[in-house]
Amino acid sequence: MKIQESCKGWTMEYEAQLLRDLTEPEAKALQGILHLAGDIVVSYTQLPEVDPTIKQMVLDNIAISLSETKDDILTTIDHALTMHAYHAPLEPGLQELDVFGFNLKEALQSVLKTDAEAAIAAEYFSSFNEEEGDDGDGPEDLQS
Repeated sequence: MKIQESCKGWTMEYEAQLLRDLTEPEAKALQGILHLAGDIVVSYTQLPEVDPTIKQMVLDNIAISLSETKDDILTTIDHALTMHAYHAPLEPGLQELDVFGFNLKEALQSVLKTDAEAAIAAEYFSSFNEEEGDDGDGPEDLQS
């Protein structure tokens, strides 16, 4: 799969053998990212002749900004996948033990020291289940 983007005076191309076929909106969004990268490269390469230290500072700041942006994007992707995992039901036949290596309800009950703590946890999960439209299949009986 190949993504290509051009503008006045430059062309950028991204090719990856593992890149799956993209929908039109995905392709357009990724072309926009290539366009942004192309504009950044052109802006830097068209700097007038200045002290090399200044050019290096500009280059360093571009690299820092893009690194921070990459971290933000990866965090956004991670959060989206986490939210999906929270709301996706387990595949048929899987249980918490298979996924997490322990039973979540039992683990929570083992750290609750008093009946008051258990009551607070039960109240929290009860209101959480109501907000989520849960069918009640959760740790509602934490006081045991």
